[in-house]
Amino acid sequence: MTETAEKSVKTDRPLYIANQVTYEGLDELQRLMLAYLLSLPVALDGPPGVGKTQSVIELSGILGRPLFTRTCSGRTSESQIIAYPVLTSREGVSVTEYMDGPLCRAMISPGIFYGDEFNLLKEDVQKRLNSAFDERRSIDRPDGAQIKAKPGFFALISYNPSDSLVTRDLEPSVADRFIHFHYRRWAPDFKAYVAYCRARGTSRNQLAAKNPFGLTLRWRGFTSKYGFLKGKLNGSHLQWVDFFTDEPTAEKPVYSYLTFDDGSILTREETGMKEGLNSLARQALNELDLSRMLARFTDLLSSLTRGEDTPLLKKAGLSDLKKREDLELLSLHESSARVEMAAMKHYRELVKRGCHPYLAQSYAVRLIIDQVCYGQYRDRKLRDTTAYELVHLVARNLGLLADSTRYNTKFVTEEFLAL
Repeated sequence: MTETAEKSVKTDRPLYIANQVTYEGLDELQRLMLAYLLSLPVALDGPPGVGKTQSVIELSGILGRPLFTRTCSGRTSESQIIAYPVLTSREGVSVTEYMDGPLCRAMISPGIFYGDEFNLLKEDVQKRLNSAFDERRSIDRPDGAQIKAKPGFFALISYNPSDSLVTRDLEPSVADRFIHFHYRRWAPDFKAYVAYCRARGTSRNQLAAKNPFGLTLRWRGFTSKYGFLKGKLNGSHLQWVDFFTDEPTAEKPVYSYLTFDDGSILTREETGMKEGLNSLARQALNELDLSRMLARFTDLLSSLTRGEDTPLLKKAGLSDLKKREDLELLSLHESSARVEMAAMKHYRELVKRGCHPYLAQSYAVRLIIDQVCYGQYRDRKLRDTTAYELVHLVARNLGLLADSTRYNTKFVTEEFLAL
């Protein structure tokens, strides 16, 4: 990063540094943007202090949508979220009227509703809000009025999963209505970078140019029509190219930010992965076969949680899995057609934007993995591995993920789809 490059973008605001990058190379702002454009509500989980709330605030600014927030607890009632009664005087008579809460206000504006610590709500309160988050996109107020969400309404919730027995997880029917993004703990050097900036009161914009930690920070941006861009240094000049195709573009970003990427496939591509990606393109499934393989994949996971013997394990090269792991402890959220629909919507959108087909496929599979392993399901220990790691193992052996070492997936796919 050079000062000349930094000055080529607007820096009149603190630069956001995206740091939750998937293996396929998508950062949290891009992922949230895709979900918004596809009208799919998002649940963010992860430990405190990793940027869940800040990414929502940033998205609100990018979209120019008002943000309506409710921090939840076990004492939060549905009226505090939907609408609450107030006494007013009308023609000398006291009457009860309802004032819209943050959810209704976001639906009407339209804006963004953000329910922080959402898992602390009582289960009946969580379920009461379901109709606002699914295809109905409506909610009944206590006074009988039905509030319909206007186009542009977007819903997000967040929570900090815990192994504590007194901490609730999301109610399953509620979890089913969201796609799930897991925010990891920050890498030590990145955490030190942020702490250093805040302690010294130093502008992140200044350290973007002079970075004492040796972090590689890359430019990304959004166009006015929400196209994805990335900045490439050409000498001291920053050239903007299409994020997916690397083709130069005359469009300039209306919003630019930095990204700390410490392990996605894009960083590996720079050191020789491009040929590997080209070979993977031939192994990517077509849209129809991908939807069928996702159904086979989730059916296999469901069989594992029920302790059933299935020929799918042998075909995936995992016939000894029951001996290696205590599958009686395996507990996963049941995948539904709604979950797989969301994954396929993302796949179609990514391919339309020029994303590498295998990476689009891998990202769609990752959405399903994060959904069936949400919250406390994720890190539950079996024997030598966690539930999340086991589900990843199954997906890798099916050749569905981009981080698979088994790239020749044609035989596996044909075997599974023949069942």
